[in-house]
Amino acid sequence: MAEQKKAQELSEKQIEYQRSYCRKVSTRYEDYSEEALKFVFTPYNQPDVWEDAAKVYQQLIVDFLPLDKNEIPVLFVGANAQNRITRKSNATGFLVTDHMIYVREASLFNDYLPKKYPYPKSITEAINVLGKAVKSFDWDYLSDILSEEVKKELMQLMIEAVTDILTIKETLKIVHLESFKSKDVQGRIADLGVQTNSCIKMGNDEKHQKHFRKVMKKFNIPAAEKILFAFTDSTLVGPYGLVVTDHFIFSKDTLEQPVSTKRSELEPCYPVKIVEDSIILGTNTAHILPSSLSKTEKESVRTILQEFINEEITV
Repeated sequence: MAEQKKAQELSEKQIEYQRSYCRKVSTRYEDYSEEALKFVFTPYNQPDVWEDAAKVYQQLIVDFLPLDKNEIPVLFVGANAQNRITRKSNATGFLVTDHMIYVREASLFNDYLPKKYPYPKSITEAINVLGKAVKSFDWDYLSDILSEEVKKELMQLMIEAVTDILTIKETLKIVHLESFKSKDVQGRIADLGVQTNSCIKMGNDEKHQKHFRKVMKKFNIPAAEKILFAFTDSTLVGPYGLVVTDHFIFSKDTLEQPVSTKRSELEPCYPVKIVEDSIILGTNTAHILPSSLSKTEKESVRTILQEFINEEITV
């Protein structure tokens, strides 16, 4: 798939802006160690570490899939990670554009989509968004090549890059395009880059109906209830995981009895927490999640449930 994609083409005006952003970011390099700069790539003003940095950067952009035509890529922080099955290498890390932060982790899927974090024109709020993006990334993927000290340097460089981009925009009176997160569950699944995981299912998806019939029976879900979306998997003894219906949230662990929570009893803005393979709803109700979900995917599930409970998104 990657071979069929082409790098984004920018207009002359966008290239002019891109050069300005990269030139400003490059003035920061002297404050960082050579070890940290090994993980920094831009289209211009490359750190003096890799001879082929510009070429590597272009491939990184391709790996992150085509960007919006109004979007200007500025900085990539990360490395290439090899797919253990296909043996192909793909970009893993953070891509900062002029209004978005993309987070991409190593995956078995070549078409794995990065998580998207649009940031506003307020520098303070933008840095908060960056903090969420950094927190969502499973740094274990790069732990063999990335020390804690270098990790801190890279996070600081991204803070300065976002600050520089927004400062230049304000100075040159460049319009900041604010992209907003999706308003429905399926869109948020795409935003968070977890749609390739087979455990994450929409209730109206025809290919999952046989699975959902087993879920209805095993989870003791009343026939009158309609499955909206689910985070479920199957074992030899049947399906397990978490299901959201019209009025309830059901879950069932393998060889255990199902539990349920009435959605109307969940208070908006009450913290939703992940504890190992469980997600805590309300004050003390623990619902099981499929163990095959990664740590990052569980955090994405938590985000989706929290936003759905708070009525920030719908089905």
